[in-house]
Amino acid sequence: MGRILNRAEVAETFGYSLPTVDTWIKDGLPARQQGAKGVPWQFDSAEVHAWLVKKARATRRTRGNAFGDEKGGDEQAEGHITLDEAKRRKEVANAKSAELDFARDMDAVAPIDMIAKVLSDEIANARARLLAIPTKFRPSAQLHASDPERAKKLVTIVDELIHSALTEIKAAGVPK
Repeated sequence: MGRILNRAEVAETFGYSLPTVDTWIKDGLPARQQGAKGVPWQFDSAEVHAWLVKKARATRRTRGNAFGDEKGGDEQAEGHITLDEAKRRKEVANAKSAELDFARDMDAVAPIDMIAKVLSDEIANARARLLAIPTKFRPSAQLHASDPERAKKLVTIVDELIHSALTEIKAAGVPK
């Protein structure tokens, strides 16, 4: 048994207004003594607490939980749903599917396998162009270097730098 409270004390203790407590009374809040002229309402704080918890659980089942689940109150036993809930979920899925189809038609989204293919092709193209740099650089190196060995050494350095960079890029792209 808890403390005996009047209406004002129930409101203050549980953090609600007097009109809310009056609504609770109409909804069946258990009272130790009903109020009348000159007779105050009396409530057991433990009973009020238990009633509020039960009311909150019932509200959560009908409106969804505090985390935003919109179950609609048609949940029965754990893991089982009613026909109405199944129909509601199907309608939600159909609406989401229609939104996705619309976005695809507007070219706002694309299938991930298509994006992966395009990205893979672009990476392969970039890699091929980078690997071709030493061959394209060789004539310039030979023209500007004082001797053929120095030109060959410059081309080798560029080739090593490109291969090193590609190796680093490949290593960085591998998930650990």
